[in-house]
Amino acid sequence: LNYGESEEFNAAAAPMHQIIQPEVFQGVRFLEEKSLPNRLALSESEKILLRTSSKELLMRSSVKNNRKKTVRPLLRYSSASKNDNLEYDLQPPAPPSDDGHVFSGTQEPKSPYIPSQRLVHFDLKGAPPSLPFFLQVLQLSKDLGATGILLEYEDMFPFTGRLSPASASNHYTREDLRAILSTCSALGLSVIPLIQTFGHMEFILKLEDFAYLRDVPDMPESICPCHPDTLGLLSEIVDQVAGFHKEYDPGFQYIHIGCDEVYHLGECSECKDRRRNDILRVTKYGAMPIIWDDMLRNFMAEEMQPLAGVVEPMVWVYAEDIYRFVPTYTWDKLAEVFETAWTASAFKGAHGSTLIVPNVKRHLENNLNWLDLMRNEEPKFKKGLRGIVITGWQRYDHFAVLCELLPGAIPSLAVDLLATSHGYFNKSITSRLYKSLQCTDSPVAQRRGSNELSLESDPFLFSQLSWCFFTGSSFFKTLQNLLSTKTDVADFIKKVKKDHAWTTDFALLYYGITGLIKSAKYALTDLFDIYTQSEWIEQNIYPLVLQMKDLKKEVADLRKRRVWEHRPLPPLPALQTEFGIGQSTTTAATKDSDLSSLVTGRPKRL
Repeated sequence: LNYGESEEFNAAAAPMHQIIQPEVFQGVRFLEEKSLPNRLALSESEKILLRTSSKELLMRSSVKNNRKKTVRPLLRYSSASKNDNLEYDLQPPAPPSDDGHVFSGTQEPKSPYIPSQRLVHFDLKGAPPSLPFFLQVLQLSKDLGATGILLEYEDMFPFTGRLSPASASNHYTREDLRAILSTCSALGLSVIPLIQTFGHMEFILKLEDFAYLRDVPDMPESICPCHPDTLGLLSEIVDQVAGFHKEYDPGFQYIHIGCDEVYHLGECSECKDRRRNDILRVTKYGAMPIIWDDMLRNFMAEEMQPLAGVVEPMVWVYAEDIYRFVPTYTWDKLAEVFETAWTASAFKGAHGSTLIVPNVKRHLENNLNWLDLMRNEEPKFKKGLRGIVITGWQRYDHFAVLCELLPGAIPSLAVDLLATSHGYFNKSITSRLYKSLQCTDSPVAQRRGSNELSLESDPFLFSQLSWCFFTGSSFFKTLQNLLSTKTDVADFIKKVKKDHAWTTDFALLYYGITGLIKSAKYALTDLFDIYTQSEWIEQNIYPLVLQMKDLKKEVADLRKRRVWEHRPLPPLPALQTEFGIGQSTTTAATKDSDLSSLVTGRPKRL
């Protein structure tokens, strides 16, 4: 496609979001009912709107936070409300009117906001799902309301020629990718490939053959945009991926070229005087390029102007309080430059690089708050907002460890897709969740009622989905056992080391861990290749084995001793060397006043 001549980018296209009939929406809370009176619980973004009587005041109060680096691992949880009766399906109050009046926002919206495009992000970095499992997830995503996928390849694409070393040994074959694209086409799912350019290029810049292209020699994250070989390399990467999609995907329309967290771009001496337009030549390809927005947030509108009509930004925030990271004036700047934009929430991989299961409650709040924000900010853009991508990161970067695996995040994905495709989430659609995840009538559901879902008491949905049999459910249940076992191991080690206890619990706990390894291997067999299986078990379960073995050895060594040293025990050598503790010195007697001086921290009066 040639942007500027293609009808796909015409402003007269279908509306950017759908409005369902008012009678379909029911403002019902999905949390457990409380005996307390119903009260409106405001999110932080809503509180900002209520506190702020003008855009100028909002800009002054938020500018400090907006200039902080938005690094994914540093996003901290700040609950939207301490109210247990939080109603997730309420929209925020309308912005202040001309006379400064702010409406109460206590009434339910008559027409929930539904993004026209709802894409699921599949991050393939070093953990490609098995093809049968992937195809089943695509079908499930479609059933739950997805309209497309964002496919991040990195080292899982079958590169050829001089790029072939950049492909991992367990990469997808071209036949695998054809099966994925044909399945998406049959399901009516659009496919946007994500190709890293400039930033997060560790997968190729880590190699000796391409190390000379690093923007900073000892940092393989970013490529030097001004090196004469850079444009050729990026063009070859994009050509191979885009060429494949053009050949096998008739609906190929967009390319996501990454560009998030590019903290070291343009730091070499040759790059400092180059114009931005020269760097952006890589985006001149057939389909419309999409970029992450975080490196644009501190730019003024005139600084972003060279990007107008060249790319479409995708604004990502994975915290619950979205307006804290992208205040309303950020959207004003974006709308001044770009005719449209995308948004990005998350269903996993956003709240900790070593987590093993996503917190469904937190991700649902993030997605519902995005719908609130999109309703508020969409009118600012000439072509509205394209849609939302629900991201599912597998690693925070190429060298990072695995975070939540896809099968353990299926419940979170299902809840978020239902929420974004309905514009809300309450018990009126819980039955569809249970049906999609192949749930039988569990004792928990029978006690609470089949249409009620509690995320306050069960944020991971372990209890409520324990009787479900979706693909990957056996691994999901293994995660619950793992979390419980980790707690048991920590308690046991504390009992042995701090309380000096030793019981037969060791054998039971140790063999429970080895059984957990076997259970995880069985659950992962049909979902991932042997490399991902091994890495995940090594990262999450095997350390428990080592802890127990080390503890057993320590106790065994103590039991072997029959003779002990004569008192006093010698000072620890490290304390002697580093702090002089235990060294024989001649000192004067310490007076009481000296001790008092040391305690209070005041200098001794001479």
